[in-house]
Amino acid sequence: MKINFKNLTIALAVFCCFTKTSNAQNAKLNALKSYVFTSDSISGFDEQVAKSNALQFGLYGEEFKVFMYKQKRSFIKEKYNLQTVYTKQISTITPLSSANKTSAMPSSGACNNEDFEDNASSPGPQIGGAIGGWTLFQDFTADFCSPSASGIASTYTVFNAPVTDPLMVAPNNVISSYFAATSASQPAGNCFLRLNDASSGAKVIRLSKTYLASPTNAIFRYAYRAVIENPGHSCCDQPGFSIKVTITNTTSGTSTVLACPNISVAAGTACGPAAPGFAVNGFYSYNPAWVPSSIDLSPYIGNNVTLDVYAVDCALGGHLGYVYFDALCQPMTIVGNGNLFPAGTNSILIPTCGAAGATITAPPGLGPYTWTSSAITIPPGFASPSFTNTTLITSQNGTVDLIMTPAGACAPIVKTLSVI
Repeated sequence: MKINFKNLTIALAVFCCFTKTSNAQNAKLNALKSYVFTSDSISGFDEQVAKSNALQFGLYGEEFKVFMYKQKRSFIKEKYNLQTVYTKQISTITPLSSANKTSAMPSSGACNNEDFEDNASSPGPQIGGAIGGWTLFQDFTADFCSPSASGIASTYTVFNAPVTDPLMVAPNNVISSYFAATSASQPAGNCFLRLNDASSGAKVIRLSKTYLASPTNAIFRYAYRAVIENPGHSCCDQPGFSIKVTITNTTSGTSTVLACPNISVAAGTACGPAAPGFAVNGFYSYNPAWVPSSIDLSPYIGNNVTLDVYAVDCALGGHLGYVYFDALCQPMTIVGNGNLFPAGTNSILIPTCGAAGATITAPPGLGPYTWTSSAITIPPGFASPSFTNTTLITSQNGTVDLIMTPAGACAPIVKTLSVI
């Protein structure tokens, strides 16, 4: 039998990588499970009540040990009025923050590799490694209510071909890029990311991107499909995921987390009503289809935009949460009489150079579209939302409103076009 030593070497390298990651994960969890507190530090701690609460929450075995560690650690912090000091996140990008800054910040670069297509040329799934245009962090301190990650990340995979998810139910268990050629998105591609994996371990993984908003990237579109196990824990101990967008003023340095989109989904109902759009397979909840969203960044042109996506395991180490993610930056551009007009503001002038009327085309992928006007006659069907009425042809001059309502948008995107 002929042995392919090159492939064998690669396989051993991948195995070693997984082994190191797994060992690091197990070492951290085992340290919690076996930790012995000094008797004076936990003097006054009601162990029987804590044990009763653990059993009430259905925590047994390894999760029971982690729960008891966390209860004792919380007791000590309260007893001695201690505060947690988090490791500073070192990154080439602006970390997520809603705190006010006092100094101006440099502007970030372009929105590059947002769709993970830099990985398209390599065969098969790519686990870990650098992803151009993105920064990833990982820790083993899962907390759904306040996720934080600052360590080196390895638990993520870029796929460049459809895959079958083992925890979803057919026929909705095949995952392919949301912005594939069949979506009519341009540029189309085949790559997408899975953040975290299908194993537990109290992991929290953060995917982050910061770039300077401009008319060439003023529309940020993304989509997700999550898989979350429901162990029935208390809210902050549940698996889940979250997506947040932060705007940082490049002059003042002030950062603000947008109220919308601000997605935070935990398993079950411990944190509130169950999130819509999920199917159930035993203890697992999952999105049977991509959940899309579009953000109009026109009001923030010239400022930095930071997108943060978190995938969070159960905090007690026994249950999983992961999310598939795809994204696309595109210009907010109106085409008038064959010319491109960057729509960086809500009002756009479309000169006709003395001709009567204009042919106006809306940006792709932001439908359904509606056209309204009191000065221009709107053709039949264009005054009602439709995905096909992307181009308005008129022989009149005047003002017309273009209303775009893409799926998942926080509010309709309205552009006022003046044909002069």
